Amino acid sequence: MIFELEGETGFRQREAAIIDELTQQPGLVLATGGGAVVTPANRRYLAERGTVVYLETSVDRQLARTRHDKNRPLLQTANPQARLAELLAQRDPLYREIADIIANTDHGKPNTVVKAIVSQLKSSPQSSYGRT
Repeated sequence: MIFELEGETGFRQREAAIIDELTQQPGLVLATGGGAVVTPANRRYLAERGTVVYLETSVDRQLARTRHDKNRPLLQTANPQARLAELLAQRDPLYREIADIIANTDHGKPNTVVKAIVSQLKSSPQSSYGRT
């Protein structure tokens, strides 16, 4: 709805304000949308205030997961696969810039991916996971 009323710019402004607010809270798991990293302030908030896990996914897998989703305004185009490729080319380097952990989600089942992430969090010196 925000996209229709305020466009992507309005959406990104609201998103940045929420990310700023939420990343100031301790012990929070925040799942952002894929475009959150396009805003430099968001990247700074995420990188400086927490542990960033990049859920890496191929264009083919993204297309399969979103094929019937009409609630993704950026994919309402004649060629969603090409649009996903453009978005990935733009966003992937930004995620890699701030990611503490990169987890590929193309082939593993969700619990397998989660277990791999938890294992990396436990062994990560910058992570507060599991500390009292």
